[in-house]
Amino acid sequence: RGLSRERQLAVILTLHDLNLVSPWADRVLLLAGGGLLAEGAPAEVLTGERLQAAFGVAFAVAPHPRTGLPAISFLPPPKGA
Repeated sequence: RGLSRERQLAVILTLHDLNLVSPWADRVLLLAGGGLLAEGAPAEVLTGERLQAAFGVAFAVAPHPRTGLPAISFLPPPKGA
């Protein structure tokens, strides 16, 4: 972040671990189905509804107890479903 700000550079980072997105990103692009599903601050984009739309499975999103950033957990389907 320091180098990015100091040199006024944009940094593009591709992450698949959703819990690493919030600590590292100022803005997030959520891609799904070959297109842009959502764009904005991590807390605006990383919602359970949007993640389910992108990945087709349920997620729980709650503030991390230490940082307040979105903490994301995969919710397995109910037994028998």
